[in-house]
Amino acid sequence: MRLGVFGGTFDPLHIAHLICARHVANAAHLDRLLLIPSNVPPHKHSRTASPGALRMEMIERSIVDDPLLEACNVEIDRQPPSYSLDTVQQLAKRYPQADLFFIIGADAFSEINTWHRWQELIQSIDFLLLGRPGSEFESPEKAVPALARQYAPLPGEPAAWRHVSGRTVRRIDAPLLQISSSEVRRRVAAGEPIRYMVPDPVLQIVQREGLYR
Repeated sequence: MRLGVFGGTFDPLHIAHLICARHVANAAHLDRLLLIPSNVPPHKHSRTASPGALRMEMIERSIVDDPLLEACNVEIDRQPPSYSLDTVQQLAKRYPQADLFFIIGADAFSEINTWHRWQELIQSIDFLLLGRPGSEFESPEKAVPALARQYAPLPGEPAAWRHVSGRTVRRIDAPLLQISSSEVRRRVAAGEPIRYMVPDPVLQIVQREGLYR
């Protein structure tokens, strides 16, 4: 089984998350894709996220009819902070027969050498990098100089593929949608509509719980 790992705060989940998830799953021929809301992201300290149970509910209710997507509570149920390496190791034990693919924005990957035990992480899982259509693919050793000695291109490989520490790094152009969770929260706080920016179940939960006001 080819299993995608797509983490984030998802506060709230919005339609760009779901469109990108489906696009990547199709492009990478994934059998299933896990949407994993983080507990306490190590890189984000500016605000307190909404309760994990609510963010899980947003995902579960939004994808209830999609057999390809699945909400995963591996980080919500674990003591913070939410280190990606811990998540990957836990999922490897939970799905021992699966090939795991870590889905991440190309811009975030360029800062992966600031992550907790990042060398172990890049040796533990294959990566799918989300890029903007038309943007130049930046090879791993250029994006992250610390990867230079570990980078090994293979003869005849497609331009969108690289190999780092024996793992595959593939670039996938994602649909360009100018929607962010921070913009959704701003609009709610300002009393502006968010309908069609988020799935209907998310809108219902935001209204029911009075979130972001």
